[in-house]
Amino acid sequence: MTFGKAIEALRGGCKVTRHAWDGMNKCVVLMPELKLPAHSAPLGVKKVNEFMAHMIGEDTPLESLPYLAEWVGNGQWQPGWLPSQADILADDWFIVRELRSAS
Repeated sequence: MTFGKAIEALRGGCKVTRHAWDGMNKCVVLMPELKLPAHSAPLGVKKVNEFMAHMIGEDTPLESLPYLAEWVGNGQWQPGWLPSQADILADDWFIVRELRSAS
């Protein structure tokens, strides 16, 4: 499928990859917005962790916009994936059914 169709699939909650990436165990996902209360919120509430509180301020809530992330195939996600021109113009995109675990 085209990159435009891949974007539509991402918006629908699918993972996508390219045939050109065959064997690399890579894929791209759309991470949703994330909103967490400030680190200073009451105990028992899912909130900003200590490291992030140090970075943004203990009384600052975290509000992250949606973004693309890439599964790099070694058991890790790389946030902020940006497509290359080749990726944008490619028509070899397809939906990933499952990720292979890292060995």
